[in-house]
Amino acid sequence: MIASTSGIELYPNPGNGEFNVRIPSNRARNDTKLVIRDLQGRQTGSPIISFSAEGLANVKSSLQSGIYLVEISSGTERRFQKIVVN
Repeated sequence: MIASTSGIELYPNPGNGEFNVRIPSNRARNDTKLVIRDLQGRQTGSPIISFSAEGLANVKSSLQSGIYLVEISSGTERRFQKIVVN
């Protein structure tokens, strides 16, 4: 799991391509976007996410085994996290 000073978490890592994103429940979530890129920078996915009242979203992807960079943006904030898919 990653946690940052912004309170954004991405887990499990490593995983099987299905992961959770959690942001603080007191933040606006309707503008949160997620982009997945391979290590060459090519966009491999941009799943539509919807958060529960607790600020949790489950993301299902069909990523092949490998290492990816996930960009999570909400408002003026952007966070990047490397994920490993087994």
